[in-house]
Amino acid sequence: MQVVNENKSSLISERSAWIAEQVVGDQILTLGDQQADLPILLGRKEIKVTGLLPGYDSFSQLTRLLEKEKPQVKNCVDLFQQHFLEKQRHGKTFQTIIFSGKLEAAGNLKNYFEEAMRILEPNGRIILDVPYGKTLGKNGEFYLSDLLELEKAGMCISSLKFFQTSIGITFKKTGNRLSGIILDKQLTFELEQLFKRKENHYLDEIDAWRSKLSEQKEATIKLIENQIERSKTEIEVLYDYHEKFLEHENLVRELTVLKRKYQALSSSKLGKVTLYFWGLRKKYRR
Repeated sequence: MQVVNENKSSLISERSAWIAEQVVGDQILTLGDQQADLPILLGRKEIKVTGLLPGYDSFSQLTRLLEKEKPQVKNCVDLFQQHFLEKQRHGKTFQTIIFSGKLEAAGNLKNYFEEAMRILEPNGRIILDVPYGKTLGKNGEFYLSDLLELEKAGMCISSLKFFQTSIGITFKKTGNRLSGIILDKQLTFELEQLFKRKENHYLDEIDAWRSKLSEQKEATIKLIENQIERSKTEIEVLYDYHEKFLEHENLVRELTVLKRKYQALSSSKLGKVTLYFWGLRKKYRR
């Protein structure tokens, strides 16, 4: 089966649509930066949403986007720059709590989940949409077993969805611990498709890096060759300069020898007589 890679916007739309299908009630809490516009998307459906965003940049960006929305959407969305594990405001409870995006680590997910259970109303939903497996450049790694272990007394899995690089899973707060999810052939097939997409993604990244390294290697070789050519030219110039310098040194030595001979000759009696006659000769020639 050929797997088609969707672009980022279509992936987000698919995941947002699935999350919207899982939402119950009109008191919703959203957490995480990955799909930061999720509160607005739910607010457009006239669902009351409280959005907690730990990052200042995502909080500021979403606040600016919310200002452009219609008044009825603004009235449905409350945004706070806050980490989820900080003290909750006014003991408020919610009918649906959505974790979308990266969390610090799978170990901390249990702390998040227990706090979510505490403020979740009966028959409420906890929706998780987290990256699957190791994700380069991001915190946390989650596997199906990490998510299945969250099922406990009072919480059962009601829905499970595999996306291109993430897993969506919905827990329902109920007195029945039995899960409504069975890992059948269809879910096994979807999980295998997720593995294939992850593998293809990393293979594409490896090929891209190989291509980039090859280009860098060729550029480096060309740069070295150019440097060698420049060095050869500089060496030739230095060699010519050295030759001229040696010629100059030889001329200086010959001149020094001639000066010494002249001084020796001019200091002797014969030399003085010779210089005297040379002077007379110049005088009469004039």
